[in-house]
Amino acid sequence: HMHISKLAIAIALGCTVTSVIAEEATPGSDIEHVVVSSRVITPVRELATSVSVMTEEEIELRGYANLAEVLRIEPSVHVTDSGGIGSTSALRIRGEEGYRTLIRIDGVDVSDPTGTQIMPQVGQLQSSNVSRVEILRGPQGLVYGADAGGVINIQSGRLEQGVYGSVRAEAGEYNTQNLSAEVGGGSETVEAYLSVSDYSTDGFNSRIDDTDPADDDGYDNTTVHAKVSVKATDALTLGFVARHNDGEGEFDNCYTAAFSISNDCDS
Repeated sequence: HMHISKLAIAIALGCTVTSVIAEEATPGSDIEHVVVSSRVITPVRELATSVSVMTEEEIELRGYANLAEVLRIEPSVHVTDSGGIGSTSALRIRGEEGYRTLIRIDGVDVSDPTGTQIMPQVGQLQSSNVSRVEILRGPQGLVYGADAGGVINIQSGRLEQGVYGSVRAEAGEYNTQNLSAEVGGGSETVEAYLSVSDYSTDGFNSRIDDTDPADDDGYDNTTVHAKVSVKATDALTLGFVARHNDGEGEFDNCYTAAFSISNDCDS
């Protein structure tokens, strides 16, 4: 009986200390953190699955132009590339195949249906003008379908009333430029948002055996994103999302129409 009593006291003290630490570590604990990847807005503390949330500030601190590079640092997320920025890439969650990763931008599935195995073109997604990313791991992703081994939920805009906007510009080596701008506004019933980003780089010659010194392998990406939502009733919101993504990359070692090898290729 003495051993049982000591164990009970130790457990009770441990629970008490844990509660105190949790309260001291979260001064804003009265504000619930919620996610929407589970199809129902749910507090994080009530989820029985693994979810990570990246805020706009965290994405900016990473400093990567491509969103896949930002997500690469998250636990259980693996990104494979076939070349430099803009190349064919696959994002895997917990070892699943890339085509089993579902990516949604403002609620819209952006999987590319032109291939035999439908998968998102993560190499063409820029990190500019992204306000929040939720990464859902585990079996709860199956609520989106049998092929959803993981869900990446990307959100744009801000949950605030009034008009807001921002402009950003970056420049670097190889004549690299990354420009972006956004403007939005909202009220209790209507929200609207528009963003534009443009990334370009001359790159460099990625093959040693290519004797043409002017054959740089560059990349250009222009993305325009717009959304409007109207709160018709307390239980119904009507939303419209439009997105145009245009990416062009240059690479080497491809076959021409004459079945010869060329180092002047683009996709």
